[in-house]
Amino acid sequence: MLDSSNDRRVRRSSDPITALHYQLSSTRYEAGFDAVVLVDDAGALVAGAGAWPLCEELAAFAPLLAHRDHLRHREASDAVTALLPRVALVTLSIHGSDVVLAARGEPMSGAEHHLALAAAGCHRILEVAALSLMLFREGLTTEPLAISRNECAVTSNETALVSIAYVLFAP
Repeated sequence: MLDSSNDRRVRRSSDPITALHYQLSSTRYEAGFDAVVLVDDAGALVAGAGAWPLCEELAAFAPLLAHRDHLRHREASDAVTALLPRVALVTLSIHGSDVVLAARGEPMSGAEHHLALAAAGCHRILEVAALSLMLFREGLTTEPLAISRNECAVTSNETALVSIAYVLFAP
């Protein structure tokens, strides 16, 4: 059983996508960001917090910002470079798949600290969801399990499993 008396989190969810949203919302609020997103390496939005159009834009540019050295078109490179002062990024590897955590706002002082905390939370949520998915795939459970780890219980439902599976296990 979890002891919530020392837990700093106010909102919890057993659904990984909702848990990610809560994590990003908390980070956005504490840091004063305009938007925070978690995207796969193709720019598909996994979870976000902030105005939806801003989240979509940040999601589309996050992989380009993370890999800006590989841009070949000058116009694209200029557009990405223009965003850099207002965006902070962290790349996470979850079971060999890269995801990008990106935040946008002004000013960006202290962004690295807030993103590091958010990255740890997102990593924990995705790891627990991946473990649940692997147990379910292997037939060790007839339905996704509630798994407690590091005082965070996450129960994966089918919809969330499909979303997480796309991020974690896409070719």
